[in-house]
Amino acid sequence: MNTPERWCPERCPITGRPFFMWIEHHASAQMVPTYGGPLDSYTIPVRADDGSYECERYDHDAGGWLVDQVEDVGLRVVSDDAINEILSTHDAFADTLGNWSKAYPLSAFPEPDLERARAVLEAAGMTLDSLSASSMRHVTTKLFAEFQPLRGAIEAAFPDQ
Repeated sequence: MNTPERWCPERCPITGRPFFMWIEHHASAQMVPTYGGPLDSYTIPVRADDGSYECERYDHDAGGWLVDQVEDVGLRVVSDDAINEILSTHDAFADTLGNWSKAYPLSAFPEPDLERARAVLEAAGMTLDSLSASSMRHVTTKLFAEFQPLRGAIEAAFPDQ
């Protein structure tokens, strides 16, 4: 009886690791292609319940499968729609920041003499630090609010992160 020749991709289609060798799988007793090597080789990753991709590892030094662990390869499949939503929301946020950065040109609002401003404010019972902190609170609060749609798009695309 002729046994068909085994075939596998030259590189793992998920990780890009090169084919290393065929090894008998510990659970199925079937020969499976492994990738990587020479010290460790890995199965082609499969999608886990949480959407990540995991593979099994054969430790060539120990001469066996590491059956008590799987390796998360650090990849997820994200839909084009989710990526497009992130990109369009990112672009809107970037446009908002760009517009804000142009709202106060130096030609209309030259840099102040901070020592003079400090003296004027202190004479009125205020400090430059408190005025600066108040301005920064306003800006960062507004930035945080403007960022929320982008954050929402990212969280929708990566719910388990």
